Amino acid sequence: MYDDGPGGAIPAAGRDNHQCVLGSGNQGVAVKALQKSLRDCTKQSISVDGSYGPETRQAVTNVQRKAGLAQDGVYGPKTARDALELRPVLPHVPFRAVRMTMKTLTRVATAVAALPLLAAATLASAAPVAAAPKGIADCPYPYVCLYNAQTKKKVAQFKDITSGYQPVKNNSYYVRNTRYDDVVHFRHFSSYVCIAPRVSTDIPVTNGIKIRSEAKCR
Repeated sequence: MYDDGPGGAIPAAGRDNHQCVLGSGNQGVAVKALQKSLRDCTKQSISVDGSYGPETRQAVTNVQRKAGLAQDGVYGPKTARDALELRPVLPHVPFRAVRMTMKTLTRVATAVAALPLLAAATLASAAPVAAAPKGIADCPYPYVCLYNAQTKKKVAQFKDITSGYQPVKNNSYYVRNTRYDDVVHFRHFSSYVCIAPRVSTDIPVTNGIKIRSEAKCR
């Protein structure tokens, strides 16, 4: 039983009890539960305010019409059983909501099971750049280091992200990019050469370098 305020007690519809009658003028938690069920189960846009007014009456009439019942706008035993199938009305958990909850739980369980793989992938992607080849000076994170292509001596290092190219001596280089999430563009005539994060490689003749905040070359 639910206290419906000044109007008295309104019995809730249960599995074996549908003797719940609500109509215009009723107010309280039972009406609020009915409104929520109408909104969630029948997808009608009504207020859940606990007041059985014209809006709620019309919503009930709509479901009665679809169920082939007398359209009096009153929530009674037949409407509860044949139109709304609310068991119980208060509290009411629509089957659709239960189904969505199960889907959500399944997705969460799948995501949790994948966490070790995600963690391993993250660690792998964050691994530092490979050690410098023998005879080449190390390049500390987060620098991009340039080495003379012939002698393999370090000639410059950069770490600032810029909108334009920073000048370098017109030459070919061996490059080490130690950054995790930034690519490096080297100006090459009217185009550019892109070096991905954590990559060491030789590049053709260039006279400008630009570090960009992008995870991969495009």
